[in-house]
Amino acid sequence: MNRPNDGAPTDGATATQTQPQDDALARDVARAKERIEAGDLEGGLSAFRDIAEGNPGIPEVFNNLGAICAAMGRHEEAEGAFGRAAELTPDAPNPWYNRGLMRFRSGNYLGALEDFERAGALDPDDAEFLNNQGVVHFQLQDWEKARACFGRAVELRPDYTAAELNLVDVDLAENHVEKAYERCRALAAEHGGTEIQSKWIECGVARVIDAVDRVQTDCESLQAQGGAPREVLDQAGKLLRAKQLLLDDEPATATPW
Repeated sequence: MNRPNDGAPTDGATATQTQPQDDALARDVARAKERIEAGDLEGGLSAFRDIAEGNPGIPEVFNNLGAICAAMGRHEEAEGAFGRAAELTPDAPNPWYNRGLMRFRSGNYLGALEDFERAGALDPDDAEFLNNQGVVHFQLQDWEKARACFGRAVELRPDYTAAELNLVDVDLAENHVEKAYERCRALAAEHGGTEIQSKWIECGVARVIDAVDRVQTDCESLQAQGGAPREVLDQAGKLLRAKQLLLDDEPATATPW
């Protein structure tokens, strides 16, 4: 899922919306950023911690601290920093969205959904907020809500290929293989790109496997009705072995019927 195309929202935490107004604070923040840009992540992080401790009421500081922690993979600390920024600016969507990203990364899907929905309520026309709500619903296997979120995201941003690919994943999850294949083929024709083409091939493989599954079901039905000619079963066995190769299973050693 995406998109992350692997099923997770992006890690694009927003560092800050406005710069601190206090001159001394602005200088401290600038020096901390310089350390980070020079590759001294630990030093920059330590500096931002000190700044946050001395300025507990400034949301931009905590949003910056959260973004640095997120970039360093310290999601728990980032969640706390973004949470503090959200408390200080409850009507700003980005801190809620950023905290939702961290909660998602830690596996707290319900908490992430709560934050994404809060961000979405504050900015209902943001397609990314909707897409990430859909990703959480997908993880919770609520296909209907996931589809609705992805569909709305595409309505808001027609060129949002990540949300389009997420709709393909919903089709596959609901076993609408032909629908997924056709949707992906149309995307490949319109946009191209390696990611879309890879998903198209994935849908093609799923389409083949689905067809082989139907052959297997038909053979079982023939047997239940009194058997099938040996050559029919042999052909079905070949198809099953092809399916096992596609799935990287162990090769079949005998016809299972």
